[in-house]
Amino acid sequence: MLSSLSSNVVLAKARAKYGKRLKEKDYRNLLDCKSVAEVAAYLKANTDYHDVLTGINEYDIHRGQLEVLIKQKLFYNLSSFVRYELSVGEQLADYVIARAEIEEILDALMLMSAGRQEEYSQAAPLYLAKHTKIHMEQFSSIQTYGEFLDALGSSVYRRLLAPFEPKPGEPVDVFAVENQLYSYLFSHVQEIIDHRVRGKTKKEVRELFQGYIDLENYARIIRMKKGFGPIRSSLRKIFSLSVL
Repeated sequence: MLSSLSSNVVLAKARAKYGKRLKEKDYRNLLDCKSVAEVAAYLKANTDYHDVLTGINEYDIHRGQLEVLIKQKLFYNLSSFVRYELSVGEQLADYVIARAEIEEILDALMLMSAGRQEEYSQAAPLYLAKHTKIHMEQFSSIQTYGEFLDALGSSVYRRLLAPFEPKPGEPVDVFAVENQLYSYLFSHVQEIIDHRVRGKTKKEVRELFQGYIDLENYARIIRMKKGFGPIRSSLRKIFSLSVL
């Protein structure tokens, strides 16, 4: 159960982070940017991302590098909450690590599927490397789904994703893999909420993650429409995540 002291600290930190979020005007200004360099320059000068962009030459950065820095910022933001929650710190840390692992796995798989695996650049900081069983250093050289599974090492993800190995000549069903990974993640979150959170806080946390799942579902629908994929057959799998 969340202690009142740790809950107040976490709430205060969450409100502070929320206050530093990108606002509508930021997104409008970013949409007006004509290049990656302009995006990096704007984030560095006007947003809370300045700390991870300090010291970089925004006019000499490519999209992949900028994405790595933004994802690092997200990971550090999430992990910064862990040490303040004494009663569920371990579970929260597990969630933060699992989420980062899943994002790295999907990045690697999508790049491999596009024949661009050499573009993979590990985005998570050393903190993740110390706590994961995934051999992320192998992601930039994987050629086949079998090699992809080998890179997952002894992690739970190897067992989860082994059934999705495609037949020879067929592409990887990235959407099915994504659904499997996020179903696993959200089930883990639901267990934490059900067993470690009580009262009004439990309701608020459930609503928070339900909103997050809804946003994830909308994003998947848009991606499938853009890719002209099998939308109808995938929707049932996607919306099955909305069970918190």
